Amino acid sequence: MKSINSRRRCVLVIIAVFLFAIGISPVSCVPAAPVVHTLEQNDGSKIYAKQWGDEWNNGLETLDGYDIIFEETSKNWVYATISRNGRLVSSDKIVGNSTPDGIPKHVTGPQAEFQIPDRGKFYSRS
Repeated sequence: MKSINSRRRCVLVIIAVFLFAIGISPVSCVPAAPVVHTLEQNDGSKIYAKQWGDEWNNGLETLDGYDIIFEETSKNWVYATISRNGRLVSSDKIVGNSTPDGIPKHVTGPQAEFQIPDRGKFYSRS
């Protein structure tokens, strides 16, 4: 009886080690595809953007480096800027219809270097 319990315990330990071992997987991120995306504005016009990042941290920017986001209300892609609390927010400037005057390039992503107003902290993409 004692040998059956110890054999059962040994089998359970082997199964537990096996399940633990297969549960461990290497952590990896897949970079964004290096292609140009064609995006459509509400009026049917086309704009071009590239994606940056990986599955955890990513976004879109124009070919000349301005971050853009889709504005649900107007159904347009707009230039993005950073709010006081460090979040990406839409501007009132529609990509393709407005110039991005006053909006910095690369506010997020791998080349970003920006300063959040009134905080004095610099953040970097790298």
